[in-house]
Amino acid sequence: MDNANAIEEGQGKGPAAPAANNKPKKKLKKIANHTPMEILHGTLAILSVGTSLSGIILTIADSATRGITIFAGALTAVIGPYVYYQQTKLTDIIALKETYDAIGREVGRLAAENRRLHDTMGDLKQSI
Repeated sequence: MDNANAIEEGQGKGPAAPAANNKPKKKLKKIANHTPMEILHGTLAILSVGTSLSGIILTIADSATRGITIFAGALTAVIGPYVYYQQTKLTDIIALKETYDAIGREVGRLAAENRRLHDTMGDLKQSI
């Protein structure tokens, strides 16, 4: 009788125990505030803004190429930070995908547990 109580309390192994509990759980990793790729792109963004601004300042005296240089410098100053922004969004998407997968595994485990409990409840109703 002790074995039957252990099974009812979830401590024993019986035919109704779900197979999903035997799998090791994959835990979510902590996400760093800034990944190495974000740091690299942030540094490159700062460098591109600095070099484009210095290029604009140095070519203001030369009137022949001033327009082209200012346009190219402004474009570079905008593209660098935009690339950094895109890299941070890619990191967020990767983290969301990992979270989605973990939730999907948990939903599957809970659905199996729900089916097991439903079957156990049916067996208990029949035994009364």
